[in-house]
Amino acid sequence: MSFPPTYMRVVETLLELYNMHKRPIKSKEIADRLGMNEGTIRNIMVALKAMNLVDSKNGTSGGFRT
Repeated sequence: MSFPPTYMRVVETLLELYNMHKRPIKSKEIADRLGMNEGTIRNIMVALKAMNLVDSKNGTSGGFRT
């Protein structure tokens, strides 16, 4: 399966942040790290979630994880 380079950067950043903090990562954290719009990151995460590559948790302590 081939992914757009932007998707790969988002997944790599998610993995990096998750391994560093050991908690679900918010889309804002990924957006800040990559210098991208948070809405764009959320849209990418929806696609990655549909491909079963990420999992998400709702709520104040929520975020994304691999």
